[in-house]
Amino acid sequence: MRPGRTHAGGRRAGPSGELDVGVDWIGQRPQRDDHTAITLVDATRTTGDAVAPATHERPATLLFRSVELSGAVRVEAEVAGVGPGKLEFLAGDRLLAEMSVPVTGSRYAWMTVAGDLTTSPDGVHDLQVNLHGDVRLAAFRFGSTA
Repeated sequence: MRPGRTHAGGRRAGPSGELDVGVDWIGQRPQRDDHTAITLVDATRTTGDAVAPATHERPATLLFRSVELSGAVRVEAEVAGVGPGKLEFLAGDRLLAEMSVPVTGSRYAWMTVAGDLTTSPDGVHDLQVNLHGDVRLAAFRFGSTA
């Protein structure tokens, strides 16, 4: 995954085992249904967009309604940690995954963090992504194989 390049929607992406769920940052508006305390930021000095909490003291939330998550067992996210933080992925009120975001050294220093889901989210759910701390999120993807 590269900053600025993943897809939204909950469609299966084919034989790779990846579920095509996430945010679409290709220089356009993010493909999400709702958000709270989010600000759009640059992913690199020249191209791409990402999101960050509007303030580091309050978590930010992205909401994607009616996402098909059947078969998802893992999530990975492309992040930059200016300061320490974490990501949370929830299906409705069930926590699917919580991942620490380490300090990467710069708002443009991206890395992939990944983790297994704590529960099987089979079916269609409202997906909530919470960002805590001084972190940036450029993309995320659910995988159907570990």
